[in-house]
Amino acid sequence: MERQEDTGGLARRRSATRFLIVIALLGAVAGVYALRFGWIGQRAEGDHLRSLTVEDFDAAVASGVVLVDFWAPWCGPCRQQAPILADVAQRVEGRAAVMKVNIDDAPQLAARFDVQSIPTLIVLRDGRPVQRFVGVQSAAALVGAIENAAAAPAE
Repeated sequence: MERQEDTGGLARRRSATRFLIVIALLGAVAGVYALRFGWIGQRAEGDHLRSLTVEDFDAAVASGVVLVDFWAPWCGPCRQQAPILADVAQRVEGRAAVMKVNIDDAPQLAARFDVQSIPTLIVLRDGRPVQRFVGVQSAAALVGAIENAAAAPAE
């Protein structure tokens, strides 16, 4: 009795192997692209924005007015919001801070602030949330929220 080869099974395994190789290559290309165009790193969009980690978050937002952008490098609207945030940071320099939290690196912070969609931008005053935005926002709306938070009487 001759053994028959399962050519269909072999073809499926080869196809699955090719698929996995393509996915791995795409991941590598995305990583290189992210490094090249600054999606990874401590500073983003110039020196006016600071990326926060779980370890330094509480100290960074403890006093004064801070706008925090919860974002991710794979999020298209987050990338649209980035230059707007850089503009806002320049406009409010000396009066408020603008900071970013990558939710992939700090999921605990996203959970703590109940971030369900990104970008989510939260204005904090002395560590307490005072206003929240979801989705891409204009510079005028964000600067206005920061100014309102700064002008509000202390609790």
